[in-house]
Amino acid sequence: MDTEIVDTTIAVQELADKVLRLEKKVADLRQLEQEVAGLRQELDALRRQMPPTNGAKIRFVDQESLNRLVDKLFADLGVEEVKPIGAEALQKMMADEGLKPNELSQGIIAARTETGSALRQLLEVDQQSSAQQ
Repeated sequence: MDTEIVDTTIAVQELADKVLRLEKKVADLRQLEQEVAGLRQELDALRRQMPPTNGAKIRFVDQESLNRLVDKLFADLGVEEVKPIGAEALQKMMADEGLKPNELSQGIIAARTETGSALRQLLEVDQQSSAQQ
């Protein structure tokens, strides 16, 4: 009869130990859930601060590196001294030259695509060379 009591006492103690371990794990899990919730809030706040991308993918880059790459891209394209102008000014210049509205749209779209591809290639080269250094 004494061994049954001892066995039962040991079994109850083992169960109590398991309960304590599980309660500790549950508490740890709750703390992690709170941390994740806080991180999600921070991420949401950062996303709200970002400008709209219209579906474009954005990578975070060092602004100085990006400026160097864009300057190099413009130099390679032969447009080093060209400064951007607004849409209305461009439309007026086109009308002054006798062009119809949107007559050059396909060319502009193609140039934009070409410029974007070239910029992506330059960024990849810059990132690879930075990684090698």
